[in-house]
Amino acid sequence: MKKALQVEIQGEHLVADLPLDSLREVLCRAWKEYSGKQNAKIELVFLEDGPHSKLHKQFLGDPTSTDVMAFPYEDEDLFGEVFVNVDTASREAAERGILVHEELKLYSVHGVLHLLGFRDKTPEEQREMRDAEQKVLGF
Repeated sequence: MKKALQVEIQGEHLVADLPLDSLREVLCRAWKEYSGKQNAKIELVFLEDGPHSKLHKQFLGDPTSTDVMAFPYEDEDLFGEVFVNVDTASREAAERGILVHEELKLYSVHGVLHLLGFRDKTPEEQREMRDAEQKVLGF
């Protein structure tokens, strides 16, 4: 049976030039590679610094800006939500000399991998996360 992921996107007006079909394809690739689930729906939400930091403080107790947050639910109707900070992506992309779209894809994949159980607290977990990101993104 085919593993299918439905991706609902909110805040797309903040990333007007981002090719959403390509983004969905990359997220589905992560799902097919690392999920044991057959079908699911996730919400991918693009936010600016202010609202993103507010959620970071409300749910994780940290008022600072961050790149991405993932909240797994494993509910029948919604497997989880991924909140991507477009302002952080813009700053980081400029600093790294890459397109903001590539940074947004990376953050989105990172969030989906968190939903699928990947962690990045220890050096070993960080390596595993980076390897999975690179595999999914085709690096």
